[in-house]
Amino acid sequence: MTLDGTCDDEVVLAVHNFGNAIPSEALQKIFDPFVRGRVQDLASYPSGAKIARGLYVARAILTAHSGTISATSSAENGTRFEIRLPRHRAAFV
Repeated sequence: MTLDGTCDDEVVLAVHNFGNAIPSEALQKIFDPFVRGRVQDLASYPSGAKIARGLYVARAILTAHSGTISATSSAENGTRFEIRLPRHRAAFV
């Protein structure tokens, strides 16, 4: 886990691990609500269905605060979730 506050306009929180990579087809939909993985994927990721719901909620909360969340994953580089939040509150229109 890292927290980078060196940028003037945003703070970046990243969580990185070197466990099993998330399959690319699952990674494309990981922030979608109520997406379930294939049965064979759920065997190796038993909490896969719960992850999708939790990440959807996380994205909604971050969006409400003008932030973003993204994920990358590969066997070589591991899995990284990155949250970006602005340092200053966005003006409401």
